[in-house]
Amino acid sequence: MRDAACDAPLSDCLERADIGRVILSIAIAERERLEGRSLAPGCWAGWNEDSLIDEAGIGFDSLARLVLVARVSRFFALHEIGSEDYLVLENRVGGWVDIVAETLRRGTSGISVQTSGSTGEPKDCAHSWRDLLAEAGEAGFLPGSGPVLSLVPPHHLYGFLWGILAPRLAGRASEDARTRGVPDGAGLAEGTIIACPAHWAVMLEGAGRFAPEITGVCSGGPSDDALWRGVRRAGLGAFVEIYGSTETAGVGRRRDGASGFALLPRLEWGADGCIRRRSDGAALQLQDHIRREGALFHVDGRRDAGVQVGGVNVFPETIRSVLRAEPGVRDAALRLDAELRPSRLKAFVAVADGTDRAALEDRLRARCAAKLTPPERPVRFRFGADLPRNALGKLTDWDCA
Repeated sequence: MRDAACDAPLSDCLERADIGRVILSIAIAERERLEGRSLAPGCWAGWNEDSLIDEAGIGFDSLARLVLVARVSRFFALHEIGSEDYLVLENRVGGWVDIVAETLRRGTSGISVQTSGSTGEPKDCAHSWRDLLAEAGEAGFLPGSGPVLSLVPPHHLYGFLWGILAPRLAGRASEDARTRGVPDGAGLAEGTIIACPAHWAVMLEGAGRFAPEITGVCSGGPSDDALWRGVRRAGLGAFVEIYGSTETAGVGRRRDGASGFALLPRLEWGADGCIRRRSDGAALQLQDHIRREGALFHVDGRRDAGVQVGGVNVFPETIRSVLRAEPGVRDAALRLDAELRPSRLKAFVAVADGTDRAALEDRLRARCAAKLTPPERPVRFRFGADLPRNALGKLTDWDCA
């Protein structure tokens, strides 16, 4: 393995295929955002360097193309070299790869990854190449051997670090495996699977046992006891859960659901109890409450009341406001549906007198489809005169049977 903290040009650390995967992943996400729907892998599996970016190719008109230019430029920090305008002049994906590759060869500070924007406008989170290479190149960062199959979009920080950068530094082949569908144990002899808890819930539910030469990596949301029980049954050679976020990158890792997380080697505990980067001493602004226990730490829930659906942060209060705007809705409450795996949201809706509940559900589903991303949309509704509360007036859980 090469020294990951090197100052070599990024062209030595990323290949054309890596850059192309990121560009196309950003394009997929932009098409989904513009159209308000998820694109099935069959819609984009054939996109490659020869694909055109315009409406005759992967489907961007002149206005949408400008947004895509901005997204790609921000991710790779093209503005630092002044090469972003060249994207406007090029209509072939391979031409964009050439522009990004040359920019990286000349040197940029890092990448900028965008948050989901579930609590407002999406936020750009910058990460330096030195920190990214230090994390991706740490000994033991990528367990196992063989090819690396990633089910995580490579323009997400987790997908970029684990699905592209770490395999490249380790000299291992990697693949955007989203077009394969969810892998099963019978179809793999060796390798590493990169996925979020929702993917693992599906894989461990139906795959039976994995070969011991298969290792798993999980991040993008909290794991539960059921997932770890599935891991133990599945016979994976190793399983690593990473705790982190778009804002902080990786923070800790563990190999046992009953254990706390150990800090990644690039980090340390500050005298003030904060987690700090060794490179510059900067304190990480964590999205969760953490509890330190000796050298380890435990995660005790988010500070902003967000929950994870399919590896995406969603915020029930934001969704509640969308539901309450529909005529006939007096109030609403949302929770993760424990009966569904992978987890999705469910909603309890308190309705006004005289409201046709069947018609209201149809309108709510249409409103959610228009206003919310797929992870934010409740998949099951229950209706009543009032929200369910206990004797103390606190909201209680409900079933949707």
